[in-house]
Parts: sequence; structure tokens; C-alpha cells
Amino acid sequence: MNPVSALLLILAGVVFAVGQLMPAHPINVARVELDGGLPLPLASLLGLAGLALAGLGWVQGRGRRGARAAARSPRPAAGPIDTSGDWMAQLRARARALPMEPGASLLLDGARGAALCLRVEGAPPGRVQRAVEQLGAFIATGPLPPRVRVELVRCEPPPSPWQHLVARALGEHLDRGAFKVVPHADAVDVLFLQPDPCWSER
Repeated sequence: MNPVSALLLILAGVVFAVGQLMPAHPINVARVELDGGLPLPLASLLGLAGLALAGLGWVQGRGRRGARAAARSPRPAAGPIDTSGDWMAQLRARARALPMEPGASLLLDGARGAALCLRVEGAPPGRVQRAVEQLGAFIATGPLPPRVRVELVRCEPPPSPWQHLVARALGEHLDRGAFKVVPHADAVDVLFLQPDPCWSER
């Protein structure tokens, strides 16, 4: 509740209480005279205004929270990629357009022979998880690669091992039984059990 709506509601309560407890008080006499020229008693008008402002603030707050959540949520590209054409060009275009978390970047033909490499630098675990979820949403719209690498450069360690975080985040968009994770010192490899044949035909 914003301060203005709270103040209006308090004033409404005070005006009502004065009218009930001190009907002969000069303030209440002036209020009665004022009520005669108003469509509703002053206490009712103050209370309604306070409630209206509180409701407006609640709606605006929900809208702002929804906008922030939408900005954080992975937004996969619409529709699957047609592997009968130049699917790699489509994949590169989608990778360039993918909204990423601060400090995260996605590379095709990434490090150590991985088809895709998500590199995250200097991020806390929550940001790493959101970046991996974005990666999962991206993978779900294209041909399934044989291997993906998640590189973690100077990232704050999570409470549980990195491979658990990566598996959990990818599982938001991919079948958890379709891949296995292999931990390394500062990286996690993701091996897909049934990759799309187009990757081996490149």
C-alpha cells in the first residue's frame, strides 16, 4: 500500500471516529456542514479514495513484477528449425537474437568440440541457472546436438554441485532422460543420447 492511500484511509477513520465520539466538536460540526454539499459523507469519500489508490498501486505492482518476470524468462524462438535447408544459418541467427543473462554468451562450434558452448562469467548461481534455462529453451527449438558445454568462469559456487544445477535448469525445457551431464573443474558437459543426425552430416 502506498503512503497516500494509507493516509487517506487513516483520515477516513479519524473523521468517522470524531463524528461518532464527539458529535458536538467544532471539527465535527464543520464536517456535517461540508457533508451537505458532497455526494457522499467525507469519511466515505476519503475511504473510497484510499481504497482506489491502494487497488491501483496493487495492479501496477503486479504489472511491473510480470514485466520483470517476462524479461527474465527464457523466450525460445518460435517454431522448430527445418533441417532440410540451411539449418545452421537459422541456428546462428537465433543464437544472435537470444536474450541472455548479463555475463553469458552462447557460441556455436564451441570449446573442446562441443556443438554449443554457453559461457558464463562472474555470475551467482541464480543467474547461471537462468542462463542455462535460456540455453535449454534454445536447444528445444533446434536439432538436438550431440554435445553442449557450459563454461563457468569465476562464478560463485552453488550450494550443490554445478552438474546438478545444469541438469535441473535444462530439465525445464528438455526431457531429463535425453541427456547426461559430465562435470569438469570449471565446466559441465551435456551429452545427448540421441542427437539429430544433421550434426554429423555437416
